[in-house]
Amino acid sequence: MKKLITPIMTLTLILCLGFSVALAGEKADTAFYQNCIMDKALKCEQKARTISGASHKEVMAEATTARDQAAFYRDCKDILVERMASCQVASQRHCVEHYLIKAYHDKSVRQEIAQAARAKMALHTGDNLSGPVTQ
Repeated sequence: MKKLITPIMTLTLILCLGFSVALAGEKADTAFYQNCIMDKALKCEQKARTISGASHKEVMAEATTARDQAAFYRDCKDILVERMASCQVASQRHCVEHYLIKAYHDKSVRQEIAQAARAKMALHTGDNLSGPVTQ
């Protein structure tokens, strides 16, 4: 009987350790994604502030885009983190930046993420914000 219990205990210990390491890695990825998103939002805000005093229309439009990007990243942070985790985006800054830029510039993806963020917010506040998305 003791010969049977030892392998079972060893297998259980290995499975528990593997599961806890996987959970710890997932939490680390989530924190990394959140930090990258907030850094990206701050960079966009700084860019908008830097060029917002310009008088040329194209430069003003670029400042507006940077402000919109910052708002998108901040407002949709939780949904972006969930999507990056489900897509298993590598925990490397350039991979996360690529995903964020692609998510913002693909209009259908941006609308889908914004709508999901609004729905999630509505669940927390109890509001019905299921109206059309305008972006």
